[in-house]
Amino acid sequence: MIRYRLLFTIVLLLLTASVGLAQMDVGYKLRRTGFDQFKISIQDFGITNEVASFNDSVITRNIAQIIRNDLSFHVAFEHVPLDSFLLEVLELDEATHSAWHYMGSDYLVEGNVSFGAEDVSVRYKIWDLSRDSEIRSDGFRTPRDNYRRLAHVISDAVVKDITAMKPIFNSRIAFVSSKSGNKEIYMCDYDGADVVTVTTNRSINLSPVWSPDGEDVYYTSYRDGRPHLWKVNLPSSSHSKVAAYPGINSAAAVSPHNNEICLTLTRDGNAELYILDLAGKIKQRLTRTRAIESGPSFGPGGYTIAFSSDRTGSPQIYVMDRDGLNVHRVTFQGNYNDSPALSPDGTKVAFVTRSRRGAFDICVVDITGENFRIITDSGANENPHWAPDGYHLVYSKRIGDESDIYINDFRNFGGERRITKDGKSSNPYWSPIMR
Repeated sequence: MIRYRLLFTIVLLLLTASVGLAQMDVGYKLRRTGFDQFKISIQDFGITNEVASFNDSVITRNIAQIIRNDLSFHVAFEHVPLDSFLLEVLELDEATHSAWHYMGSDYLVEGNVSFGAEDVSVRYKIWDLSRDSEIRSDGFRTPRDNYRRLAHVISDAVVKDITAMKPIFNSRIAFVSSKSGNKEIYMCDYDGADVVTVTTNRSINLSPVWSPDGEDVYYTSYRDGRPHLWKVNLPSSSHSKVAAYPGINSAAAVSPHNNEICLTLTRDGNAELYILDLAGKIKQRLTRTRAIESGPSFGPGGYTIAFSSDRTGSPQIYVMDRDGLNVHRVTFQGNYNDSPALSPDGTKVAFVTRSRRGAFDICVVDITGENFRIITDSGANENPHWAPDGYHLVYSKRIGDESDIYINDFRNFGGERRITKDGKSSNPYWSPIMR
């Protein structure tokens, strides 16, 4: 048995050395291609208190697991779990940095938790295992009931320090649910936790959209009998009416500068796109056709707007300048393309397409119309919107009589993840990065 273990270890060391050489350039490759994944492990956190309650142990386990869940989902990471068999072969009681590296990890997150009467503190470290060097060491203190946010903060730090990408784990998602019997607006953490009720007017509330600073959520509501545009200021929980023009006031988009709104109005008898100021006053009419123009989405800087139009007979995706000029069609593949969302960098559009399987799927295409790719293959999918990092998407999926919110990345590396489970949720919109 000893000879077997020794032979196994020697072979493993040789294999690891060759893998290590191949991975030396992984940071460069991620920056170059955007999709080579870092292999990372999250070690179980320890407790520094001399005496810890059962609840403290649960919180400690949950913090590590939340970080695992975050990074497992992220497009840039592949989670490497603990290999108990390898520890036995190496005759180790717990994993060392070398052992984690043998298992295939490039990076490791480890930490300790201590508990006060009403708060929790975490000290953590991020390690580059190929060099056995510390990348970051930091700590946070927070109320006990806020420990999930603390875990997300650590995950965000991992993303920033290793990939230099924008973090998403402390972002929120606004959505619609009819679980109360009425279509109300809710919001939750990016992973579906900590659901908060936003509207309680017992009416029909639709199409929530965040302001760029994360302070406000705009939505269309029938609370006074007609589809008008409303806004809720989240810090104060105050609701106010923004636009109440005759007909439909729907599908708002807010400029990245947070100084104007693009809105679908039927005030002149047909669905057209208008620019409004934040007080709801019309500044400019953008479209003038007999077609249905809807679903506006601002590009970065607010200089371009993507939208849906059936001017050629069926809905297709178009892009125009902020002043309504230079209109050009983006989608030519597929006979039904709707609900566009421009990526944060303006290079891609996510939208709904009627695919060959005869159902609605989420699709991503370059702004040039190239690289048409479908990222869903089940259910009826609607309302895609981008995460602030430009790599992940949120959308709703209906399977049978149930509709829930799902998240994914547009290359499907992390796999589709359902974040609501009430079977009555739709109309999601991903928030900007929360401070």
